[in-house]
Amino acid sequence: LARQLVEILKAQGAEVILSREEQPLELAQRPAKFKAANPDLVISLHFNSVADEEDPRSRWGTQNIYLYPHSKPLAKSIHRYLTPTVRGHDLSVVQRNLVIARYPTVPVVLVESTHIIMPEEEKKLLTPEYREELAKAIADGISNFLLGEVGTKR
Repeated sequence: LARQLVEILKAQGAEVILSREEQPLELAQRPAKFKAANPDLVISLHFNSVADEEDPRSRWGTQNIYLYPHSKPLAKSIHRYLTPTVRGHDLSVVQRNLVIARYPTVPVVLVESTHIIMPEEEKKLLTPEYREELAKAIADGISNFLLGEVGTKR
């Protein structure tokens, strides 16, 4: 998914830096890489799961997580495009104090595009076509945010 998102964003003229492309960085090391890169925004891609006692069929879908208020418009924009693509439950845009979201300088969104624990979703995720749909939706949300259609233009 990350590689497909990178291709789309680069085709749109973005410069993209991956934090886990070569040697994965520990969470604690990522803010230093962000600072060195001086990004306009940070996106962290994930596939969600559920707690052991939860039934995944009752609560799966798309969720976008932010910490600082200036990140909320980006989270909402990505969510707006991603939710209809996944066609699961709308798990909303939520504020949480997660390590990856603690970079205060620019908008940071942790994207939980779907729940890999769902067999149907896992099967779809194995296809390049579905990952392309997800990547396009995330890229559209980013573009929408940067163009100022939702939230503050950056």
